[in-house]
Amino acid sequence: MNKLPTCGVIEQGACLDALIAIMLDSSANQMDFEAFRGIEEVAELIRDKQVDENLRLKCGEFLLLLIGHVNGKDRPPLAIVHEDIRRLLGEKSASLIWAASQFGSTLDPEQRLTALHIQACRVIESIIIQ
Repeated sequence: MNKLPTCGVIEQGACLDALIAIMLDSSANQMDFEAFRGIEEVAELIRDKQVDENLRLKCGEFLLLLIGHVNGKDRPPLAIVHEDIRRLLGEKSASLIWAASQFGSTLDPEQRLTALHIQACRVIESIIIQ
């Protein structure tokens, strides 16, 4: 988490990819992510209009994947992630992220990636409009 705000765009994208991979099935890593205020770091990047557009999209994809993974689980370590996103990005963006994260489970992998990218674009647009 310390590298995310301080490194270059390519490294930041790689950090987000690595974070989602190491957190999905690890409660310990999810707790560390919460302890280091990971959602706040990602939200800060996605809100910053000076940040590279591709990195902002990667942040949107990260949030969509994260919400899709934690939704419906009974009190996972990231149980407050919905509230954090609502607080940091606003109700409209949080609702869009939640709804969009539910879509695509029946798609093949290529279609799922395309849908993820499209939904991330919508998340970015919802933040710009606020």
